[in-house]
Amino acid sequence: MPYTIRIDSSLDPRLAPFRDLKDRRIARAQGLFIVEGLHLVRRLLVSSYDVQAVVCSERRSAQVAPLL
Repeated sequence: MPYTIRIDSSLDPRLAPFRDLKDRRIARAQGLFIVEGLHLVRRLLVSSYDVQAVVCSERRSAQVAPLL
């Protein structure tokens, strides 16, 4: 069952695993990728890929939560 964690600062250490994912070399080396935007998040969530996490703003959380 999915759960949510509120993060109030971009410096929160729980975000550390996501900081370098935009660097494609680092992401590829870890076998990970990142998607951005509600449309792509929807597509990812219905795909066969394992989803590690969804990080979104509080404003978007109401739209994303039902998809989880």
